[in-house]
Amino acid sequence: MDKKIVKYLRKYLKEILCLVLGLVIMVIGKIAPGNQTEDNQPEKYEGTNKAFESDADQYDYEGVFFISYYEKQIENFVSKIEGVSDVNVIVYIDSVNDVIPAENKSEKQENITEKDSNGGSRDTTSSSIIKDFVVVKDKDGNESIVVISNKMPRITGVAICAKGAETNVVREKIINAVKSAYALENCEIFVCS
Repeated sequence: MDKKIVKYLRKYLKEILCLVLGLVIMVIGKIAPGNQTEDNQPEKYEGTNKAFESDADQYDYEGVFFISYYEKQIENFVSKIEGVSDVNVIVYIDSVNDVIPAENKSEKQENITEKDSNGGSRDTTSSSIIKDFVVVKDKDGNESIVVISNKMPRITGVAICAKGAETNVVREKIINAVKSAYALENCEIFVCS
């Protein structure tokens, strides 16, 4: 071997050994039994009167519903633009089921005046805010939180593939239409043909 290569390898021997050792540990971690749940599925819990077995299942169900709803709506909308046909849309959303619960809010403010033996005084003001959710009980004794509103998920990105989007004029019409209808930025919309 060339003396320069040997000198170079000796100089960085510790770094090379650390890199190799790290790779070995990563491979062993992937292969070792007991590090993975069955089929890499999230653990599920059982609850009373739950429509879904886990939060992941709920997100999948509601997420698919909202994504499908938005995709169909955008496809129908964009396909009506002059010169556009054969539209396919992919939509990304931020979250599912943003619930705004009703709250009881109470504020408490307390003023304390302390006097010392030298005639001085000190005023202390403390305040606290207590928030409780509004809960309703039915005739069976089951409690549920009062919901003010459910917010639909916000679209965070849209990819559109359509015939006719080869020209800049049509592409700009599609971007402006989707941007205006869904309050998106240009960087959140991708259009191709």
